[in-house]
Amino acid sequence: MAPSEDAGMDWKILAPKGNFQTVEEAARGEREVDWIAEEGAEQEACTLAFAAVEAAEFLSKIPDVQAEVDAFEGVFPEAPFIAVLGPSAFAEARERVSVGEAALPEVEQSFVIKTVREQNACGYLVLGSDRAGALYGVYELLEQMGFRWPGPAEYDTHIPEALPGPLPDLDMSRSPSFVTRGFHGSEDRGGEAFLLWMVRNKLNLWFSAESNKPFCRKLCLKFEAGGHSIFHRYVPPSRYFADYPEWYALSGGERKGEINRGVGYNICFSNEGVRKTLAENLVEDLISGEHQWTDTMRVWPLDNGIWCACEDCQKLGNPTDQTLLLAHDCRQAILKARRDGRLNREVRVGIPAYHETLPIPTKALPQGFDHGGTVVTFFTIERCFAHSLDDASCTEINAGLAALLKDWTENPDCLFRGDMSIGEYYNVSSFVSLAIPFSRTMAVDIPFYYHTGARHMNYMHVPTADWGTLSLTNTQFAAQLWDHGLDCQAFVEDYLKFRYKSHAEEMGRFYDILEQAMLNCKPLKHYAGLEKPRHCLFQILREKGSPESPLTIFTSEHLPYAPAYRLKNDGPSLLETIQKLDEAERILDQVFLDATDPAVARRLVDDVRRFRYTRHIVRFLYRLIRVRLFENQDDAVRARLEARALRDVGETLRREDLVMRFQQGDYPHNRYENGLTATWFARAYAQVMADYGLETPDTPGGELAGEKGRDVYNP
Repeated sequence: MAPSEDAGMDWKILAPKGNFQTVEEAARGEREVDWIAEEGAEQEACTLAFAAVEAAEFLSKIPDVQAEVDAFEGVFPEAPFIAVLGPSAFAEARERVSVGEAALPEVEQSFVIKTVREQNACGYLVLGSDRAGALYGVYELLEQMGFRWPGPAEYDTHIPEALPGPLPDLDMSRSPSFVTRGFHGSEDRGGEAFLLWMVRNKLNLWFSAESNKPFCRKLCLKFEAGGHSIFHRYVPPSRYFADYPEWYALSGGERKGEINRGVGYNICFSNEGVRKTLAENLVEDLISGEHQWTDTMRVWPLDNGIWCACEDCQKLGNPTDQTLLLAHDCRQAILKARRDGRLNREVRVGIPAYHETLPIPTKALPQGFDHGGTVVTFFTIERCFAHSLDDASCTEINAGLAALLKDWTENPDCLFRGDMSIGEYYNVSSFVSLAIPFSRTMAVDIPFYYHTGARHMNYMHVPTADWGTLSLTNTQFAAQLWDHGLDCQAFVEDYLKFRYKSHAEEMGRFYDILEQAMLNCKPLKHYAGLEKPRHCLFQILREKGSPESPLTIFTSEHLPYAPAYRLKNDGPSLLETIQKLDEAERILDQVFLDATDPAVARRLVDDVRRFRYTRHIVRFLYRLIRVRLFENQDDAVRARLEARALRDVGETLRREDLVMRFQQGDYPHNRYENGLTATWFARAYAQVMADYGLETPDTPGGELAGEKGRDVYNP
């Protein structure tokens, strides 16, 4: 007999309450818990009580189902129940009730879900190896009952019309494929709805800049901090340069103390004084400063920074060797603070394999290097998305990146033996939340990353609301990080069924065509390639060409103007991208017209707006390219006509302000006023309008109004 054959029966949800008066108080008592202290019964009770309240509230949304929480007192009730137990409560349960062959999972964040029966009682036991495992187990059980959370908005949540009857007998054990799973960034912009979406989809990595830290800790989220800005924060030239100029980069025969947040001149890595001071200040921050909640401190050089040219730095080896030396000093300072009792938690150090530090180290690591406390994140920013990362046919771009990753994970000459992480770019800064599906790419890439040995993964810069089509990428990303062997086709079919109901088939075609259309998103809207100059339209299109000095616009084999079929480095042409977007639009517009289910119709509002913004961005690039092609021919008449068409789409984008909300980047130029600034061509656009005497808010009377700022590009 299954737990209940009557979907209308009352449910009891049991969890420990710790020292709180009730389970409800424990569930909302995160601000009364010391989350910086060593993990104990109070942290466990707060999280498990929250899981119980979540289960009760969701079950009670189903018609004719009532659920209430109660403290677990070592007895299972007669009503259908869910008992949420961690290690301490499970030890008590084994002594007082029959739990069959249930055993405590050993792997962190793991859970067991079992059907249990004792006399007249029948229900589900959710047993976690730790509080995170128990929390994830509850959400897994709710998924088994038909609940889904594809997006942060309440209207994104799928509530089943009834519980399956009879409810299934369950005997399952699950562990995560990737230990840390989430997002990279450095801003306080989570919001409760988004953070809840994360945990409901079993993600656990967020930014330490988040202000609501107790809530995050209750949800078992881990924090990362640091990054490109650590020199600015811990050894600022404004404080130290006057007395210690030798701490900073030698360039052109002079020491340079020019560090602005994450850009400028790197420190002199061979100088022990600057390394030790940085490490000491970093540790003090971890002990009592802003980052006293941090779990991983990112020790990174500047973003595209200028490296010190002094002789001693050259002797250290390549930039990777230099960065590992600084990471070693920081890690040793953390370990010393732990031994001295000054730091009461483990904090790992993370370094990037990114741009200059993509190659493996060339020198022996420092004596006593702590591999276990250090993680390397391999960032794939130079990649293309027309091919999976290990696709041998992508000789122009991805093959080189894949070889570098395999150096870190397979090359016996690589002396680093710590954990590997992957940093992906499903919403890199210049994408500005374009509606780009990555379903096929992730289906191949994430298992590949897992099999290289990576056990941590994140991507930047996730928006936190108004997702629309982005929901598919984010939920599939979460599901694959939990289970790298996920059947992605079945997952997408499930997603479409619950999100679009009777329109699942048409929307499946829409997503498929949209993904095909945007395969060249990197060379089209960002850049791709390891060698400089990289394939990047932005560097080209901001200037005019002429017959004497024509612009070479299509520098990548991946992205030609017109269809050109190749066995290697194949990708959709610009014209094919436009054609595919038109095809996708026809499908989406028809579904938008036909949808009658209120929930589906509301979800489609977000989809349509996100898609139309994306199509306008691509159309903007298309028209700007055509302006430049006619300028190459010195054909001002046809160029002006294209400029008029460019103005139509440019002014449409100026009125779109959705893109500026809920996404921020690490630099001021990643903060967008509207869709026009999100093109990265607002200045070039104004100049084109002035060149052809066309009136816009920036060109009254067809002339530039004042001196507008230069378009920013950060390669």
